[in-house]
Amino acid sequence: MNGTDEYLESQVLTAPPYELHRMVVDAAIRQARRAEEALERRDYETAYFALCSARDCVD
Repeated sequence: MNGTDEYLESQVLTAPPYELHRMVVDAAIRQARRAEEALERRDYETAYFALCSARDCVD
């Protein structure tokens, strides 16, 4: 595990519930934006996987 992963794991394990919720919503928004950018480039495969990731965050 690299330093970034260890930091993220530490953040998740010590965060209060409202902060965990914010992290998940932020991840969904990030992936939705990634999908939007991919669609603008007509990169449908990347858009598909980004949308799946965004959906998984909120599902």
